[in-house]
Amino acid sequence: ETPLLGFINRLQVNYKAHDSDTYRFGVSHNVNPGIRLMAGYARDMRIFGAETVDVLTYDSNRNIFSLGARMDTRGGDETKKGWILAASFQLTSYDRRTIATGVSQNLGGVSLPNLTAADTLSFTSNRSPFTFDGNIRALSFSVQRVF
Repeated sequence: ETPLLGFINRLQVNYKAHDSDTYRFGVSHNVNPGIRLMAGYARDMRIFGAETVDVLTYDSNRNIFSLGARMDTRGGDETKKGWILAASFQLTSYDRRTIATGVSQNLGGVSLPNLTAADTLSFTSNRSPFTFDGNIRALSFSVQRVF
């Protein structure tokens, strides 16, 4: 068995994730047979408790907004040749979340290996309050030729 990190053979992390609910809503409107406008919203709830948040799982509730447009030069006749052009924008906004000092068992990072049990690697709790939030913006375009 090849060691994961030097002489450390096993690393197991239980993030204790729980089920959550996501609420989604979307609408589309055909302006004419060739143009469609779309919009959407989702509220996605966090799945990790404060005790397991770390640098890999910055997890907080988030709002996801999306807008899109699609133009089909075939004018609704799918038997014709033509172009389909699409564009979309998505904003994911993460709620501000603060993890108090010592609450997360993982946020302090990886500890030094235990010298009495050399194959044991553990994490340490956070040594100060940790606050995170933010936004992710995505823009996409697509061009499709129908033959």
